[in-house]
Amino acid sequence: DGDSLSTAGDVAHVYENTASYTQVKDLELILESIDGCLDTLETPIEVFPEIVVDFTVSDTIGCHPLPVHFTEGSTNADSYAWDFGDGKVSNQEDPSNIFINAGTVTEAFVVQLTVTSSEGCTDAKNSSVTVYPKPVAAFTASAAEGCAPLLISVTDQSVLGTIYQWSMGDGDSLSTAGDVAHVYENT
Repeated sequence: DGDSLSTAGDVAHVYENTASYTQVKDLELILESIDGCLDTLETPIEVFPEIVVDFTVSDTIGCHPLPVHFTEGSTNADSYAWDFGDGKVSNQEDPSNIFINAGTVTEAFVVQLTVTSSEGCTDAKNSSVTVYPKPVAAFTASAAEGCAPLLISVTDQSVLGTIYQWSMGDGDSLSTAGDVAHVYENT
């Protein structure tokens, strides 16, 4: 590749190939004895195209369940091995995955794409997808029926809620967290 070394013993050299095709480089050793006698050995070195992994993610953060689409953008890749970090895998070029967080704390999933060229060269890239847990709305009412005016006490049993919007079904609404009470009229 144009580089030459003048040294005795073992040598190491890195061959680059940013083209999209295999390049052949000639490795040559010219050996000279102390007496000035020469010998030459040449060996072709095939340098496969460099493989570079890349992908984009439709959403990197969101609420459970979080559907995410992945778009592959690698160079010189022929096969794809996706690991979504949640126990699911895919070998599609542009897969989708639904990330689940049934817990009560935020969960981060490390997604890895490993690409392989037809020559067996590989590269890998990681990206993170963060999934917030879904709040669970739950309550009990003191009564489901009764004579007007009907006072209903509502006990909030929700999990992970921070903003509450109660609609009482008769045009009234409340924005309050926790337990509420409401009087239903029959007019």
